[in-house]
Amino acid sequence: MPELSLDLVFQAVRGNAFLLTAYGALFFVFEAVIPWLSRRLAEGKTGNWQLQTDIGFFKPQFLLEFSLPLVNKAIELTLFLGPVYALMSILQPVLPNFVLAGWIAQLPFVLQVFAGMLVMDLAVYAEHRFIHRFAWPFHAIHHAAHDVTWITAFRMHPVNTLSIMLFNSVIGWILGFSGEAWVLAATIVGFLSVLEHANRDWDWGVPFRYLIVSPNFHKWHHVKRDDVVAKNLCLAFPFIDLLFGTFHFPRDERPEDFGIYELPGEEPIEGGLLVHLWYPFGRCWRAIVAALSASQPD
Repeated sequence: MPELSLDLVFQAVRGNAFLLTAYGALFFVFEAVIPWLSRRLAEGKTGNWQLQTDIGFFKPQFLLEFSLPLVNKAIELTLFLGPVYALMSILQPVLPNFVLAGWIAQLPFVLQVFAGMLVMDLAVYAEHRFIHRFAWPFHAIHHAAHDVTWITAFRMHPVNTLSIMLFNSVIGWILGFSGEAWVLAATIVGFLSVLEHANRDWDWGVPFRYLIVSPNFHKWHHVKRDDVVAKNLCLAFPFIDLLFGTFHFPRDERPEDFGIYELPGEEPIEGGLLVHLWYPFGRCWRAIVAALSASQPD
């Protein structure tokens, strides 16, 4: 395990802040400048540029969604890195590892990147399905956004971030993905995960709507309806959802009304950073207390 210092943590957090700023500059053009220019060119007509035209770039929860990935990075380095290394040291003699490394290394670089993206998206799909079913309070933080924009992609609870990291790392380690191709694959998938949250009315049309994610595809996953909340779980390739029966992408309807589908006993998540960090633990604690109370004889 690499040695950690406070300076290293600050550097990593600053790096994350720089990445968010760079993404912000790009998506400011996508979400604000281009729609504004299109309306000017159309002589004031609104057009069909945005899903929710009343959302400003600096929406009410912008600061929350900007700060969460910075907190995640600090927690990842200080609290999660040690246990992850310990887990990997336990798994190493038990699980097979780098089983396809020789075959992967023989592929052209472009195919290595594509294979890495596919494996990564399958890992994310598995994690996404797992956390929806078994650890929903931690993922509910992501779904609590009423205004879904590019920065909502970073609205993750630290435990949710850890679960994604574990699924990706373990599966990539078993199969033997590493090096520049894996890093580039992660970069592309990361960009697609931000793009699919952008506040844009984009659908690539047939056949590309089945091949690569679009904002209209993924936003169905954020609609406040119980029949779609567990649909469209991939980050890059919609055909994965099609293959596993979780694809939902009607052509004659647009996603709207985002937020948590309020299950029985589930309350809205309102408040700042500390409220969002504590929310899933509070939910779990109340569930334990309720279960213990129900088991007590009258």
